[in-house]
Amino acid sequence: MALNRLLGVLILANFIFIVTLSLFNSVIGKWGFFLYLPGLFFIPHYQLLGLNRSLPALFLSGLSFDLFFNHTLGFHAFAMCLIFLIAREFLHLGKQSSIQITIFQLIANLIMAILWAILCTSFQPSLSSWTWTRFLIELPLSMVFLIPLSLWFSSFCNSLIMRIKPTSEGLPLLNK
Repeated sequence: MALNRLLGVLILANFIFIVTLSLFNSVIGKWGFFLYLPGLFFIPHYQLLGLNRSLPALFLSGLSFDLFFNHTLGFHAFAMCLIFLIAREFLHLGKQSSIQITIFQLIANLIMAILWAILCTSFQPSLSSWTWTRFLIELPLSMVFLIPLSLWFSSFCNSLIMRIKPTSEGLPLLNK
């Protein structure tokens, strides 16, 4: 499959998940809960794309995450790219089990949640609806949901990739 098409499919998968998560958070928000799951987006990009395509895709996904969840625009975009760059130095493609991948996603989610909580409580008091008490309650809840979702999201990305079949003659709109 052409790498640019693969890039488009992964961006679409991220966008679908972000929209679904925002709708789910709207439903459970009635009970005062919020699932924070930006750690899911790293592994499909790491496994399927190179650095030149992964960073723009993660940046767009991070901007979408900020937009849908009313966070400081650019925080998740830059944090996801930074964590991805650091993780590339420590992960070795094809040598991790699914448990190790899930642990990496939990750690990435934890790092971003701690950075977000520090930003909310220290530097931007207007975002202080996410207090340390709320952080200590919602982060473990998010981590519990992250474990099965990390396995599902990789399968979801793979199923989307398998549904998009490349054509040998190219895209019809470009052949005019």
